[in-house]
Amino acid sequence: MWQPWAGLAGDLGRTVIPSPLLTEEAYAKDPEAANLRLAEIAAEGGVPAVCSQGGVIPHVISALAGETSLELPELPAKKGSVWVLSFVHEGLVDAD
Repeated sequence: MWQPWAGLAGDLGRTVIPSPLLTEEAYAKDPEAANLRLAEIAAEGGVPAVCSQGGVIPHVISALAGETSLELPELPAKKGSVWVLSFVHEGLVDAD
């Protein structure tokens, strides 16, 4: 099966771990599961790259920000956009 991310991951020597919980369909069914999955990924440490969709990204970032009282402006998620999230002790402290 063609995997659009495989080329970049291979070039960087990284492993791709699909996370179906971060799709728009899964998020619509169980938003809390997506929020928890992203929090788990952040808690693993390192510098993970997470890809999702515009119907998920603003909501998940807002949920994480709410847990630490981080105030954020409107969270656009245009196609191809990138967010950099900074965590300290598993809590979101900044989003750019």
